[in-house]
Amino acid sequence: LATLRDMPDESIHCVVTSPPYYGLRRYAAGEQEMGSETTPGEYLAAQVAVFREVRRVLRGNGVCWVNIGDSYGGRGRLRSPSKPRILALMG
Repeated sequence: LATLRDMPDESIHCVVTSPPYYGLRRYAAGEQEMGSETTPGEYLAAQVAVFREVRRVLRGNGVCWVNIGDSYGGRGRLRSPSKPRILALMG
């Protein structure tokens, strides 16, 4: 997130990412590691913060590819946030 904040507006043509899933892995990045939030709501808020910055740095004709799988489906856990929910939070 800090790196995105340092980038100029509309300076990126393409973003391809697979954000960390909520509560599934630890990558030894410390307490600020995405995906290690305490609640799904905190996870969504962190993702929204990142993608607001992505939208800011993405050129008007740029594209953003996001790979978000449903790692929780069929296992009795919470499901990954829905696309409409993510878009609504991004405003």
